[in-house]
Amino acid sequence: MNHFSGKTKKRHRKSRVRVVIYFGVILIILSVIYFINPFSSFSRMMTWTKTRESRLHQKFLSVKKLVLPESTKVADIRFEFYTALPALEIATSNNVLRKEIKNPSSFLSNPDEMMKTYVRKMPEKGYIIQVGVFKDILKAKMYRAYLSKQGFHAVIAKVHNTAHQLYRVQIGPFLSEADVKKTRQRLQGKGIESLGPIYN
Repeated sequence: MNHFSGKTKKRHRKSRVRVVIYFGVILIILSVIYFINPFSSFSRMMTWTKTRESRLHQKFLSVKKLVLPESTKVADIRFEFYTALPALEIATSNNVLRKEIKNPSSFLSNPDEMMKTYVRKMPEKGYIIQVGVFKDILKAKMYRAYLSKQGFHAVIAKVHNTAHQLYRVQIGPFLSEADVKKTRQRLQGKGIESLGPIYN
């Protein structure tokens, strides 16, 4: 009887050991799967991301073809702003005006010539400063606007000549030659040529 009970105990011990080993192996396998699974999930996520990116890129290309056909070239697109801008004549300084004006004779820059030819009486008595003479009234107005932006109040006076009508851009009148000198120094500081004082 004792002999059978001893064998039974040994069998129970062996079966317990086997059960423990069996569960241990299962736990090890589950642990390995648990640790490996995140990496496989990460790889699957990266693959999905690349696939999604590729699909989005293809959709973008298809939309781009709808919006901008292949036959259209970006270089052929022109804006009226860029084509119209060079045609505008904007007075920025005496030097720029000389370059932009196609007919150089329309702007007389020789002070002696201006002094001899275009001095005339003004409605108000006093000294004036002459800053330019133009054949074209529009160019005279453009230059007057430029002077206004520079802080100088200029007026346009008609100068009657036997050959043609001229327009003189001038600043003044001033009550004294000292005021004329100060204003001419300011003009010189801005790079603007002037002639004066001229008494009217």
